[in-house]
Amino acid sequence: MRIPESPRRGAATRRAAAVAALALGAVFLSAAGAQAADPGGVDAAAQTAAASASNDFNSDGRADLLAVRKSDGNLVFYAGNGGGTLAAGVSRGAGWGGMDIVTPGDLTGDGRADLLARDTRTGALYTYPGDGTGRFGARIAAGTGWNGISVIASAGDFNNDGHLDLYAVRKADWRLYMYAGRGDGTFGTRYLADEQYRGWDDAETIITVGSTDGWPRDEILVRETTGEYVMVSGGGRTWKENVTSVLDGSLGQGTAERYSQVAPAGDLDGDGVPDVVAIDSRTGELELHTVSFDEQEGTATALRDPVVIATGWGGQRLASTDTDRTYDYDGNAVDEIVYRSTDGLVSTQQPQAGSWWGSDSWGTGFRSMTLLETAGDFTGDGFPDLFARDSSGNLYLYPGDGHIAGAVARIKVGTGWNSMSAIVGGQDFNGDGRTDVVASQASTGDLYFYPGNGTGGLGSRVKIGTGWNSMRQLTAVGDLDHDGRDDLIAVRTADNCLYFYGGNGNLTFKSRTLIACGFAGWENLASVGDLDLDGHADWVARRTSDGRTNLYYGNGRGDYDSFTPISAAWGDEEWSWMNLLA
Repeated sequence: MRIPESPRRGAATRRAAAVAALALGAVFLSAAGAQAADPGGVDAAAQTAAASASNDFNSDGRADLLAVRKSDGNLVFYAGNGGGTLAAGVSRGAGWGGMDIVTPGDLTGDGRADLLARDTRTGALYTYPGDGTGRFGARIAAGTGWNGISVIASAGDFNNDGHLDLYAVRKADWRLYMYAGRGDGTFGTRYLADEQYRGWDDAETIITVGSTDGWPRDEILVRETTGEYVMVSGGGRTWKENVTSVLDGSLGQGTAERYSQVAPAGDLDGDGVPDVVAIDSRTGELELHTVSFDEQEGTATALRDPVVIATGWGGQRLASTDTDRTYDYDGNAVDEIVYRSTDGLVSTQQPQAGSWWGSDSWGTGFRSMTLLETAGDFTGDGFPDLFARDSSGNLYLYPGDGHIAGAVARIKVGTGWNSMSAIVGGQDFNGDGRTDVVASQASTGDLYFYPGNGTGGLGSRVKIGTGWNSMRQLTAVGDLDHDGRDDLIAVRTADNCLYFYGGNGNLTFKSRTLIACGFAGWENLASVGDLDLDGHADWVARRTSDGRTNLYYGNGRGDYDSFTPISAAWGDEEWSWMNLLA
């Protein structure tokens, strides 16, 4: 069915023909401080066409979609039908689980839409040239060190030289940079794109929408840690305004709806205005949206009500890069370690400026708790949550609000959980896009999987292993080997050695491999995200006898290359004043 055009969408389309080319007059600042030439103008209709072409992979004049299927790591091609609907997905090969993908348009200058991908294990960036049939040729090395990049925007010709460029946010300084395209699938000089605004650490996702209001510049949609969206103009130099160009977490619909992912879609419904797609974090529905940024007024607007165009997309990764906020409770782009002090107060510690900084206490309500555990975004609202178990065996969820966990009234998840020797969460073990719980039963050693329902509850448990009473310090560390599936680590009691269990994404695990021995007396192993900002998951362990806490730097291969005593690294005391880590 053809999606009807709203009056506002029609006006935006007609305005494109009436707007003259706009000289941006932007001065680029390179990383070395050199200046580049001013860019020229560009035609608005050409940018709208380019936005649509960036998603037309089979050269039929209609926008398509690409996604990575979490369960098996396949790259899946969905041909667009031109009316806002999609054909059945077709696999374009396996091995994409450890790749972030972006649909940038024609990076190679051959008139065909290409694919840009970052290998999350190595940090290498590649261009996969499209062949015009929905397939891709031999990849082109486009750069190294891209694990130091937080989010990457799909490409646009931001400096108007005829080649598509990239926007990206560097973790080192949380500033926005433009990487100038060369037209051959590679990128040249890096320029500082926003010398005014330094707060790009709150950018979770950045996508290039296209020109939706008729002005001759691509528009950028930014999802922030607040859950809101900000739209900005994509010139060679841009500013992230946070006043009039803000859309709420439902992309301007004024509802409580939230999205786990958003991505550019080109003109998916064929009405001449580029669209975006979003996955509902609670239902897994794929929705089609159209949003616009008014260059003159500086305002963002939803042009029509969203349309559900597919279901069951919770287990898919769209073509946009997202920042993992599983352990970022206060939304400042720095992962935190949650701890309980000996006086019963729960707070966080995070590395800042060469030292460790603590948060305000979350209160005394955790004094009777026997377990704290990361929950990830268990409620589907975009903010990380926290599990806690009391001495009676009640398991509670403390929802986060983007500032701290526990600010919202706690939810009782279930009873009888004191029968479990380990409870771990925060990760998605069945590839459905929702965070789950894995727990081992103390009496039998059986390992159970509890599926999260995306709204703060658990489904029926499934036994996924036996013999786990021989293991201690079970930890859901995330995707430690960068294959797109979440993993476990645990210490074997018999030899005090730490082992890695690589997840298969289907509730099974690969044969365990030895990481290291010598963990006698080390308790409170906890996953902490990427504390050193190298793109790999890390974890901590605390020695009971003196409180010494080590930070283990993951290497992306299911192992670690080094560890650092936190006290030695940051000049702090031993953490003997803690008695529980999450």
